Amino acid sequence: MTLYRDRTTQYRDPTTPYRGKPEVVPGVDYNRTDGISIFLQDKNANRFGRQLNGANVRSVTWKLNDTPQAEFDFQNFDPTLKTALLLQRDIFVVFNKTINVDTGLPETFLGTLGRRKGKPGTHTIIADGFEQWLKERCVEVGSLEYDNVDQFDIAWGLIQTAQTGTNYDLGITSSYVPSGKLRYRIYDRVRHQYILDLLREFNKIDQGFDQDFIGDPITGHRKWVPYYPSKGSFKPLAHLVWGRNIIDYDYDENGWATKTKLIQKGASYAGINFEQIYEDIAASEKYGAMVGVATDSGQKDVDWLLAEAIKSVNVLKVPPLSLSVTVKDLPGDPAHNIPAVPIFGAVHTGDSVQVDIDDGANQVHGVFRIGTFKYMGPNKYQLTFLNPSATATI
Repeated sequence: MTLYRDRTTQYRDPTTPYRGKPEVVPGVDYNRTDGISIFLQDKNANRFGRQLNGANVRSVTWKLNDTPQAEFDFQNFDPTLKTALLLQRDIFVVFNKTINVDTGLPETFLGTLGRRKGKPGTHTIIADGFEQWLKERCVEVGSLEYDNVDQFDIAWGLIQTAQTGTNYDLGITSSYVPSGKLRYRIYDRVRHQYILDLLREFNKIDQGFDQDFIGDPITGHRKWVPYYPSKGSFKPLAHLVWGRNIIDYDYDENGWATKTKLIQKGASYAGINFEQIYEDIAASEKYGAMVGVATDSGQKDVDWLLAEAIKSVNVLKVPPLSLSVTVKDLPGDPAHNIPAVPIFGAVHTGDSVQVDIDDGANQVHGVFRIGTFKYMGPNKYQLTFLNPSATATI
């Protein structure tokens, strides 16, 4: 056996016969023993060469309605790095030993090689999820208008626009049933708005939706999946307790960031200033009127402006709490009827969990929704939560 890359993981020299066979079975990787498969592929899921045996998964960060990112460490003389071409290759990671409780399939990460950097003896590659490509595409050929169209169809139309044209194909497919929420949207060509910015508008309004780009663990293809009214569910088994499975935490509660009333400004056109105002009267009576002003400068749809104002107040009408915890899996004890409490595979962005921190003056108790899930290596994860006052997706 040969120790390589990570002192805690063993790798078999590929020239050594495997279980008495004269050669390594073609197309099957017997080198990694950490249960993680890592491939290079193109946007159509065509793979290049064997698995990346020497890659160490430093971290993977999944973000609700935003671009996930992963970092990989290599020895700087690893020959596989010759095929790791920036923007020309995707990297596909399958955590074979970790099953997603919602899908029954292994956890995955799929992203494009976007950055690389090095130090003596090491080389690091940073990959970004497919949302990043939608930051590189805009409404550029012609204006888009959707009248009384389901919001999922509008979003998918934007993604199709991002993939239309020579050298524009991203290999993204879709899977959804209509949300039942009809919208009216105009995207003016002259504004050249980025596609991802337009998609994320739906995540920031009342009765909007969440979305994700998922890599199929079998085929490696990527698919856009929207969730209405929101992604995730309450996971009662993943109870997080300080001193038990929470090994570190950080929280910050800021009363001055509270907003009980919002003036949502829109576009100005022909002497008309479009705006909507929404106030939570009960919250204003409790804390005093806390007034915020926001601007969506190109927006003339007053229904949309009102949805933005409602969403903002619902999120900020109590003092916002910023909370993150570092956690570990608990194996359980069958002999004493103590169940295991897994984290990785059991909870995801959008899910809600019970958190209890009883640490002197630091008291946090309640149900919190996961905004960011960061894999930091075997049995170490960081969860960052959304503000718990949110009554809809953010």
